[in-house]
Amino acid sequence: MTKRNIVRVLGAFAVGGAVAFAVPALPAVGQLSPPAVVSVEVGDEATLVARGAAVSVPIEVLCPAGATGFLNVQVTQRAGSRIASGYGGTSDFVCTGATQTVDLQVPAQGQAFKKGGAVAEASLSVCPDFFSCVFVRDNENIQIAR
Repeated sequence: MTKRNIVRVLGAFAVGGAVAFAVPALPAVGQLSPPAVVSVEVGDEATLVARGAAVSVPIEVLCPAGATGFLNVQVTQRAGSRIASGYGGTSDFVCTGATQTVDLQVPAQGQAFKKGGAVAEASLSVCPDFFSCVFVRDNENIQIAR
């Protein structure tokens, strides 16, 4: 090996050592900005719509201002000896950065909803920036009223 090649190899080791020493001092990508606060919560009471053809379910959403998301809710209720259920969702809302209430209409599939207890599950998927998405979910026992 020539003296010139030895100098190149030693130079490469020196540069590699400097990079290996400096990289741990740089912040990780997750440390560059605080994580986005995202939450979803099903309201305690839904409202019958069109004599049970649907229910309107209030969902409290908190997500970073300007972010858009997908919000879905499923409602299931025992109606006599049958099960009434339905699913509704939206992607038409923009986050304000503060807690906001989104009323989702859930059409009944087959059996109509009635006044009384039910179970609701809401899910929210928000991508506040290009590199990170957040998915949250909430299950609640609710009351359906007129």
